[in-house]
Amino acid sequence: MVYGLWAMISKLFRRSGDGQRDAAQGVVEFALVLPVFLLLIYGVIEFGRLLFFYSAITSSSREAARYGAAVGQNGGGIPYYRDCTGIIAAAKRVGSIAGIQDGDVTIQYDGGPFTSPYASCSSTATVDLGDRIVVKVQTNFQPILPLVNLPPIPINSTTARTIIRSVQIVGTPPDTPTPLPPTATPTPTNTLTPTLTPTNTLTPTPTNTNTPTITPTPDCAAVYITAIWASGDDIWMTVRNDNSTPIFLTASTLTWSLLESDGSADSNAEVDWFRFNGNTYYGGNDPSSPTSANPSPPGVQMNANSTASWHMDFDNAASPLVLSSQAVVNLTFDASCAVSGTLFPVEVEIVNPAVSGQQVGTQEETRFEAEGWDTGVGTSNGDGVDRILFEIYDPFGNLIHSQSESALAYCAFGGNGPCATMPDSMWNNLSGGPHTIRARTDANSGVWSPWEEKIFEVPGPLMTPTFTPSPTNTQTPTITPTPTNTLTPTITLTPSITPTPSDTPTPTNTPTMTPTPTPTPDCSQYVASGLTIDPDAKKISLTLFNIHPTDPVDVANIFVTWSGTSQLTTATLGASQIWSGVENPPSALISGFTGDTQIGASSSKPLVLQFASGTLVPSAGTQVVVGFDNSCAVSSTFN
Repeated sequence: MVYGLWAMISKLFRRSGDGQRDAAQGVVEFALVLPVFLLLIYGVIEFGRLLFFYSAITSSSREAARYGAAVGQNGGGIPYYRDCTGIIAAAKRVGSIAGIQDGDVTIQYDGGPFTSPYASCSSTATVDLGDRIVVKVQTNFQPILPLVNLPPIPINSTTARTIIRSVQIVGTPPDTPTPLPPTATPTPTNTLTPTLTPTNTLTPTPTNTNTPTITPTPDCAAVYITAIWASGDDIWMTVRNDNSTPIFLTASTLTWSLLESDGSADSNAEVDWFRFNGNTYYGGNDPSSPTSANPSPPGVQMNANSTASWHMDFDNAASPLVLSSQAVVNLTFDASCAVSGTLFPVEVEIVNPAVSGQQVGTQEETRFEAEGWDTGVGTSNGDGVDRILFEIYDPFGNLIHSQSESALAYCAFGGNGPCATMPDSMWNNLSGGPHTIRARTDANSGVWSPWEEKIFEVPGPLMTPTFTPSPTNTQTPTITPTPTNTLTPTITLTPSITPTPSDTPTPTNTPTMTPTPTPTPDCSQYVASGLTIDPDAKKISLTLFNIHPTDPVDVANIFVTWSGTSQLTTATLGASQIWSGVENPPSALISGFTGDTQIGASSSKPLVLQFASGTLVPSAGTQVVVGFDNSCAVSSTFN
């Protein structure tokens, strides 16, 4: 490019026999190439400025964090981690080329990796051992010449360093050379081999060096938790020992209470094992909380000035982990230093639709949204939350939409203030009837919330699902349409009036008359889905659908099997109680209903079976079979 430009300049001022034409040509070429050349130089300069700005911002946050984490006090007697003015000055001194101002520097404190900031910088701030100072520096990069209408480019850098409040210098006692006198004992000259045994007997003289005696009484302030989190159905916790001598884990206790992913109590979970610093010291299957275990003496060793992991595993628990209350890990070292870590339950709430059963008649009403928070971080939406998962099911239990949202606001169809509506392609093909939206969230700690569900009603007729779960037992109606026994009129023709055989054609009319009242029903027009078991309320619920566009249908009988000791007492269809009585487990067939047993054309009704006394156990063997008055039957099984 430079060579070509120089050639054109030379050509511009070169004189020849046809000088005027060459000069004119050079001017044109020069005018074409010069803007491109200048733009290239401008881009190189701006890109260099951008890299320089980024380097200055990064160095600025590092220098400020280094200043705030240093041990000691400033000239005014203020600890460096509280010297907010000094920290900002350190950032501005290094990042002056980037034009950093006081408002561009944010200073906070946190408890270490995997934790959220708990306070901002102040002259009265208090921190614990192992806490960090977090400095964030941010500014905007603006090009020198606005040749292109580009917005300012934000540049930021965050640095975290562990605060050093004090430094304890621990050295070996100067009289540790005491082991030298044993070497000076001349007794080895008498017995060559036994000379080694005296040195061994004298080896216990290191017990005189009282460093081992200090080990049982470590500085407990130098033993602390740096992080605690869940992974799958496991709990992890890291422990830091800043003592200059090893310590030993001598006791541990875990307090826990778990939920299934649907929010029901987890009665099957049990603690499988405890492990510390890679050593498994407990292997029992404990089904109840709290679970305590003491390693065999002297305990599990943790080296001086090191970090070690405590790790446990659940069996038969929901994965990822769902807590109903705080999970607390208490560890004791050298029978004197106690530390603890806590995981907190995570909450989720679907805020739109606001209530279950809400009518959603327009696409504008589908701006579905949920909120979530880690109760150990706060109670506001997004506190300690990583993401929220959404799922939407149609009236037939088919999953029609799923979404993972990791930014506020948490919307089922994306968007942020307001949430986006359901896509046209989904809305235009949406069936009428009750739909289910459910949401759950996971926190930065690795703990998840249970699923929360709400029902929203879409007006309009039910559309036949893409799959037709017609029960196999619905084939029994094929017996009814075969009116072979209707040919029994041939028997009525056997009387002695046989001389009039011309009457025999009349039976041909009777077969055509009898099939018309009993047409073969299309049993695929009826569906049962969404069977749920509520052990606390002692009820089994499901939804019955009549997809037929014109004909209603009546419930004729119900067969149910269940687990537990509860007795079946009532059955309610829609808003009408159709049966009451007492039926004992494990199964019952009920009929003779009263009240409104009809399900209208293109509609649905919930069926609730209520139990009393005893226990109702959610089990894969639970099934409800509903028979209709047209000989069709549908079933739904709990899984």
